[in-house]
Amino acid sequence: MKNLIYICSVVLLASCSMDAVNVDLPEVNPKLSVSCFISSETDTIKVAVFWSKPIFSNVERPEKPEDALVTISDGNTTASLQYNSITQQYEIPATDFSLVPSTQYYLRVRASDGTEVYASTAIPEIVPSVLVKK
Repeated sequence: MKNLIYICSVVLLASCSMDAVNVDLPEVNPKLSVSCFISSETDTIKVAVFWSKPIFSNVERPEKPEDALVTISDGNTTASLQYNSITQQYEIPATDFSLVPSTQYYLRVRASDGTEVYASTAIPEIVPSVLVKK
C-alpha cells in the first residue's frame, strides 16, 4: 500500500509543469507617515515622520526625512517643531507650546516634495484608569 501511494505521488509530481507568469504589478509610491502622542503631562512634544516602504516600488527616499515642516497649532498659536538628529524625531519642549486638556490641536507635516499630512485631536479632560487583574 505504501508503495502504491509513493508511485502515485511520484507520477502526479512528475506530471506537473511550472510555467512562468508575467503579472503587471502597480507601481506604488511611498506614503508620508506620522506618529505622535500628545499629553498635557509630557515635557516634550515628539513627532516621528517617515516614508513607508511599499513592496512594489522603485522610488528611493530617505526613511526619515530631516527637512519636513512640522507644526502644531491650537487654532490661535502655531509652533514649529525642530528635527532632533539624535532621536530622529521632530520635537518642541512643552514649555514652548503648552498642551491643555479639552483643547483641539492640529498637527501638520509637509515634506520637501510638497506631500502633506495633517490631523487633529483633543486631549481628554480625564484620562480613564485601566485596572489590570492579576
